[in-house]
Amino acid sequence: MAKLVNLSFDIAGSTYKLKLDYDDAALVQDTIAFDIVAERFDGKLSNKSIDARVEIIPGQDTIVIFIAGKEVFRTDVFDKGETSAEEFIQAIPASVFGGDPILGCAVKAGLSSVIGQAIDCCRNLEAEMRWRIVSEYLRCMSQNFGKISRTAMFRAFGCIARL
Repeated sequence: MAKLVNLSFDIAGSTYKLKLDYDDAALVQDTIAFDIVAERFDGKLSNKSIDARVEIIPGQDTIVIFIAGKEVFRTDVFDKGETSAEEFIQAIPASVFGGDPILGCAVKAGLSSVIGQAIDCCRNLEAEMRWRIVSEYLRCMSQNFGKISRTAMFRAFGCIARL
């Protein structure tokens, strides 16, 4: 596991943590995977943890979102489904996050930043269907790990500031 983001912050008497990791073990299955974990602890509210996962399967032209281990959304790598990935992410109800909008902001920011970069990489590798070559796709994603991390942090804090 390569850690991309490991951020802690205090809000409303609780400590929150956002972790975004790249799962290098998934490469064995020709899958590029990222794990997003948002946690709340040390506060007035009970401890809570929400985990999500984005799996990019270049050979199948597929991006899959999992929340709490369950598949909740699937789209093609160019995001041409009936509902865009971003629309789906923004429409995830607060109840999925235990009613905690800060946890929701953190998870949504992580999902959005990974999927946005995944779609950008597909467009950059469109010539000769190079996005289907796992090593090419992985190279594009890894060259943008810093951008994914920054985007996740900016989106999380932007969302929290709007609450």
